[in-house]
Amino acid sequence: MEITNKTRLKEYAYSHDISCRTMQRRLQKQGITFQQVKAFLLCSRAMNMFREGATVTHVAQVLQYSEIAAFTRSFKRWTGQTCSEFRRERSCKT
Repeated sequence: MEITNKTRLKEYAYSHDISCRTMQRRLQKQGITFQQVKAFLLCSRAMNMFREGATVTHVAQVLQYSEIAAFTRSFKRWTGQTCSEFRRERSCKT
């Protein structure tokens, strides 16, 4: 199952053939929450898409954000950089 902004714990747990409560317990044992896991996976997907040359609009759509602004705020929270800064830095390294 590909994680998107709309993925919920229940859906993710069931896609891995475990109950929602079991998933919560396992994550709690590791000291993390589903929201942290989801943010990490969304950030990783976004960065990979940007490295492949995707636009901000495309990434936001693929990750199922209802608004581009909501995605760009999330990306800045995850990375400490704006989408433009990340993409510009990536292009300087190639």
